[in-house]
Amino acid sequence: MMTLFSNLYLGLSALRSQQLALSIAGNNVANVNTPGYSRQRAIMAELDPLQISEGQLGRGVRILEINAARDRFIEARLVKENQGLGQFDIMNQNLQQIEALFADSGGTGIRDALTKFFNSFSDLANNPTSIATRQQVLIAGNNVAGSIRNSYAQMVTTQSIANQGIKTTIDQINGLTDQIAKLNTQVASVEALGQDSTRFRDQRQLLVGQLGQLANISYMENDARMVTVQINGRSLVENGNATALAATLPPSGSPNFTITMNGNNITSEVTSGKLGGLLQVRDVNIPGYLQTLDTMAGALITQVNTIHSGGFDLTRAVGGSFFTPPSVGASAAQTIAVAITDPARIAAATTLPPSGPPGDNSNARALANLATARISSLGSVTFSEYYGTLVARVGGQAREAADGLKTQRQIVRQVQNLRDSVSGVSLDEEMASIIQYQKAYEASARFVSIVNALTDETIRILGSGR
Repeated sequence: MMTLFSNLYLGLSALRSQQLALSIAGNNVANVNTPGYSRQRAIMAELDPLQISEGQLGRGVRILEINAARDRFIEARLVKENQGLGQFDIMNQNLQQIEALFADSGGTGIRDALTKFFNSFSDLANNPTSIATRQQVLIAGNNVAGSIRNSYAQMVTTQSIANQGIKTTIDQINGLTDQIAKLNTQVASVEALGQDSTRFRDQRQLLVGQLGQLANISYMENDARMVTVQINGRSLVENGNATALAATLPPSGSPNFTITMNGNNITSEVTSGKLGGLLQVRDVNIPGYLQTLDTMAGALITQVNTIHSGGFDLTRAVGGSFFTPPSVGASAAQTIAVAITDPARIAAATTLPPSGPPGDNSNARALANLATARISSLGSVTFSEYYGTLVARVGGQAREAADGLKTQRQIVRQVQNLRDSVSGVSLDEEMASIIQYQKAYEASARFVSIVNALTDETIRILGSGR
């Protein structure tokens, strides 16, 4: 009887274990498309055998633990690569927009406007007394000034949007770190009770991955089963506590946010992720473009005004400034505008006849020759060549971002596939496991049924013997 009851217990342990393993496999299938889910396995172990005179008698099986398939090194690599992906992605978006400003499509760009502006002085040199031709000079001047101002303004707008994006991203980071800190507490509490924390761990790792797309973080798990998340050695999350980042306006009056943590400016310490990409665009790329455009606009104003003020207009008056000079501290590209409204005031001549309007065209010719003149303040290149270097720089950096994004996507995809091969759910494998557990359960149930029948028969025989 003792052996029969032991066999009954053995069979029941098998039923319970196979049933639980079957449930786990079913849960894997149910979560095949759940982001961040790690495949679970029921790790079975033989129960301690029963010592009998003939030797050891097996007592069945138990679930030792529910194990989540996870490789910490692969997960850390995925977080690291996602930092680069987040950076290249946001840089590509912004630089593609800026590149479109300098496309000169449809003859509406700065390069085309410069060409038409200098050509209008060539036309004026051919007909210096024509009011209609002079009007075209004013139109061309307003067009080139407007094109420069518009490009400058749109880049400033893009810079402002990136600045607001920094604040938004900081808010996202703070939201994620708060959630990670709470999950730290849940993981530690659950595991302290000896219970399974896989679900909380999966959620936490998913959030750490999302955080990695936003900034250059590092993380590690401590002995208390909590992750510490840092940015350049500064703890964003430690145990159950999160330290918030802040978007702070500097005392200088600049509209650009600085990133502070516990009152310390850590802007320069953010080097990758979406936040790092936004800082690169706002503080490096766009300021460089604005400075180049401003230098060109300043040179254009100076060169044109210098020649124009040395000539005479149709009223025999000395020519003044063609473009309004920028005020002290103002951006030339932001404020460039034609100062003349009366076409008769364009100084096309350098000499005055004894009487009547000037018919000399030498000043207009000198202004037209600026198209091919090498300007010392621009590095001894022409206006067109200098502008071409700006266009090439914008295009080159936009291509670098696009190529970097393409490469980084491939790397992330490869690491993600590696992670999925370890932690992801394979429907084929799960179906094979389900069939295996099903057959084991059926066999165990059959075994219990047989033992139960034998027990009943033994009881019947013993009962009738009395």
